Amino acid sequence: MRQWGIWDQAVERVGLRVMEVIRLLNRDDRTIREAPGYLFNESELTDLHLCLLQPLLIGWDVFLIPETPEYIVVTSHDETTRIFTRTPETFDSMLEELRSWNGRQEDKRN
Repeated sequence: MRQWGIWDQAVERVGLRVMEVIRLLNRDDRTIREAPGYLFNESELTDLHLCLLQPLLIGWDVFLIPETPEYIVVTSHDETTRIFTRTPETFDSMLEELRSWNGRQEDKRN
């Protein structure tokens, strides 16, 4: 997580609490300020989804960096989510998977 604390404190508290509870369930009592990053394994896909929903709903800036170095996802408090790919093939594959979302495409291939 790169930036939070942007919006109304009542809303922020809800998102931060959800993140704290997820950490506590995994025996980690650090705050987001102490450890703004999370490392998920394959068995924690539901927790990853729940943690990614918080920034999307509340408007925090985060990076999602999968184990594969083929792409990263960046979501911003400016209500944008961007996917950066390493290769044109990965870009085309992800674009095809996300086509049903009707998102706006900004093709920056050069």
